[in-house]
Amino acid sequence: MKKTLLLLTFLVFGFTQAQTIIYVDVDATGANNGSSWANAYTSLHSALGIQTITGAQIWIAEGTYMPVNKNTPMLNQYGVSIYGGFVGTETSLSQRSTDPWAHPVYLTGDLALDDANELPSATSANKTDNAPIILKVEPNSASKTQEITLDRLHFVNAYGGSALYSHPSYSNEVQRKITVQNCRFSRNYASTRPAMDIWSNETVNDYPFELFNSILDENVSNSGYAFEYRITNYINLEHDIFIANNMFIGNKVESANASGSVARFISATGGSTRLTVFFQNNTLALNEEGSNVTSDVASPIRFETLGSAETIGRWSNNLYYSNYGTSDYIGTQDTSSSTIALGYANASEFTPVIGSANLLSNYTLSESPFVDIFSGNFIPVSAYRDNGESSIPGYYSNINPTTDCFMNPRKNADSSIGLGAIQYTDTAMLTGPGNIAPLSLPEPPTVIYVDASATGANDGTSWTNAYTSLDDANIPTLGSGSKIFVKSGTYKLTSGEISINSEIEIYGGFNGTETSETDRDLSIVNTSNATIISGDILDDDISGDFTQNKSDNSSSLFNLAANNVIIDGFVLSNFYTTSGSPIVKVTTNVSNFELSNTLINNNYSNSILFDWRTFSGTVSINNVAITDNQTNNGLILLQHNDTNSSTLESNWSNVLVANNIYNADWGAIWFRRGTLNNDGRLFKSSLTNVSILDNVNNHASTQQVINVSSGSGWGVFEFRNSLFWQNKYNGGQLSTVDIENSKTAEGDIQTVRVYNTIAMVGSGVTSGTFDNSNITLLDPTTDNLNLDAEYKPTSASNYIVDQGDNAYYDVALFGDLDLSGNTRFFNTTIDLGAYEYNSTLGIDDISLDTNSVKLYPNPATDVVNIKTNQTIENVSVFNVNGQKVLEIANQSQINISNLPTGMYFLNINTNQSNQTIKILKQ
Repeated sequence: MKKTLLLLTFLVFGFTQAQTIIYVDVDATGANNGSSWANAYTSLHSALGIQTITGAQIWIAEGTYMPVNKNTPMLNQYGVSIYGGFVGTETSLSQRSTDPWAHPVYLTGDLALDDANELPSATSANKTDNAPIILKVEPNSASKTQEITLDRLHFVNAYGGSALYSHPSYSNEVQRKITVQNCRFSRNYASTRPAMDIWSNETVNDYPFELFNSILDENVSNSGYAFEYRITNYINLEHDIFIANNMFIGNKVESANASGSVARFISATGGSTRLTVFFQNNTLALNEEGSNVTSDVASPIRFETLGSAETIGRWSNNLYYSNYGTSDYIGTQDTSSSTIALGYANASEFTPVIGSANLLSNYTLSESPFVDIFSGNFIPVSAYRDNGESSIPGYYSNINPTTDCFMNPRKNADSSIGLGAIQYTDTAMLTGPGNIAPLSLPEPPTVIYVDASATGANDGTSWTNAYTSLDDANIPTLGSGSKIFVKSGTYKLTSGEISINSEIEIYGGFNGTETSETDRDLSIVNTSNATIISGDILDDDISGDFTQNKSDNSSSLFNLAANNVIIDGFVLSNFYTTSGSPIVKVTTNVSNFELSNTLINNNYSNSILFDWRTFSGTVSINNVAITDNQTNNGLILLQHNDTNSSTLESNWSNVLVANNIYNADWGAIWFRRGTLNNDGRLFKSSLTNVSILDNVNNHASTQQVINVSSGSGWGVFEFRNSLFWQNKYNGGQLSTVDIENSKTAEGDIQTVRVYNTIAMVGSGVTSGTFDNSNITLLDPTTDNLNLDAEYKPTSASNYIVDQGDNAYYDVALFGDLDLSGNTRFFNTTIDLGAYEYNSTLGIDDISLDTNSVKLYPNPATDVVNIKTNQTIENVSVFNVNGQKVLEIANQSQINISNLPTGMYFLNINTNQSNQTIKILKQ
């Protein structure tokens, strides 16, 4: 009895102090008085009912919690902050998982736990038991000075009301600031405001509402607004709220005449009150407005006012994509009192109208900005990972979180910031809860299969039933999002060039068993599994001869007329044209293009091999070899001028340009920024680990292989970890300059940066802004790079092996394989040029005899691949002490990621042999 009285005295005393902690755990079996995890309340409702807990914190262990009945919401009337995400052993908030979406706490309105797996609607079944309100915030006289935080809570399945509801009375009970962070609101339904309904009667400007790092997905309303924030008091002053790093995905309005599927912000007080919404780094995708709404309100966000009040937006770094019925950042019927006053670096498919004069540096999306919207991966692609406005007023770091929606650092190491709610990082990135808006995701792209030897129905639906030619695949008519998989073999065009008219991806290098482009073995994509598209229709070309037997040759392969096209994994050979570009022709404005894992050789043009003057966005050329071609002009012209709609960025990595013959007064490659009437659009080209060797310019005086020119400082050209060697001019004289600007009449104020590169840089380049470090100057008449016949480094290549700088190579952007498909980093330090020396398995090492067993990569960090024609029966892995640390049956891919670094021995037992091979785990 004394112990009981002592405990009660302690509880009463403790609950009256600031930062008292009350514990809730649905699985607790102790005294259930909230004093510890062992004695936790099993109900949040019970914990909130204590009348002496003003200003306390409630900690909730993972599990599902609900109101006691549908008409009695859990009531937060004592200014209590509620924190979820606990395992049930922690003694501080910081001991919770760094992943805010681990150990979820569900606050559900589905009291019978019988809701169907569906988007809720007015006609949903099993909803009679569902609570309309799950958590109600209603201050009383004791708690009206308290600011509250709701953290790591999942509000789900409220029906007919608002999952989180706060309507303070108009008396003296004023609700101070509410911060909602790391919370999720999913599949709540009501006529309006199913997720949150927050009305503020705050009378001072203390930033009374914050919504940070949260997810609202698949909430459905009939007449609009998954959530609403409203000023209700007549306060005649500025009223600021901050909405940052949130994901608004798949929210829907049912009525054809309604909009605002995500939110309404309304200043309903009159007077001179101004509600300012700071809306920064949010992601809005797959939300749906009514089909009959007018253009002025065709947006997932609505602004409204009453009387002379104002609702003003400050919009920065937000991503809008694939929102049905959306044509503007916000919707309002009164732009005189509701508008966007300032905005930076927002991206969308549409051209915003409301507040357009105040919106700076917008990005127009013609393709998904996400890694994979079809699977619900809303991480932004590389183009949108560092181009936001990182300083105030773009991102208010003094108020907004320092982490993104998934708890990754909000800014990059260089203080740059991306767009949307998720900041990409290549180091231990947290990826969120998964399963975001799963019922609202678009159908994955159609895959068309092509196999020259297929004998099935030949309708393109599978490898068995593949089309047998590219012409049969009817590529010009395919819809956006389609993929074409082409098996190894030789293909020819019988119906002229192929027009690419929609956003598609074309992949080669398959053996005919893969289900995804990521299943391909990139080490043999251009050799054993080569997919060859040949322009030599009659197979009568003479190697190295560009004059005889060419009347039958195809003159053009692809005519690129669509954005966001990928061509990956081909050998493109023997096209012959007397005008234009024979491989990839671009004659209209096109944004974003990727060419990867491709060999381009033995082609001829009487003009330029790649004449690219109308690109914008990002052009990526990765793991590509351009060899043994001939032109009567240059090889590649990449130009940025007034025909380009926006910034142009070109990224090259692991590229070989060798043994080509051309005739141009600007060299082989020209990065050209013409005169722009509207300046400020960047043209940036970066060449990383590129090898440009043994090319011959038949021009009598132009020596450089690369020309760079720009009429303003907005032209930036970088060369990193690259090598230029033995390039010639005037038919055979050794060049004494590799990078130059001989077109100074077009501009000579470009920025050029050369780092860790073997190159001779001309004075026309250094006259502009020039930055360099570790440029190696060699004499091609006396020095020797000791490359082999395929331009790969050897053991004697001392100027190349381990001479690069790892910091210049972005694995996330360029991948971890060199041009041969070998590991890009061997012996810890990257080499110069397109190839890495001494990787175990190269593209020419992969041709296996019947007794051959090979491993790659070696060294390895996570996965080791076994290449053999034999049947693998089992694999045992031993450490240097002879202890067996791993055993795997019937697999050619061995995961060693969990093994400590060091030397290991793989004993590989096949149906024909038993071999032991040494491997280094890094």
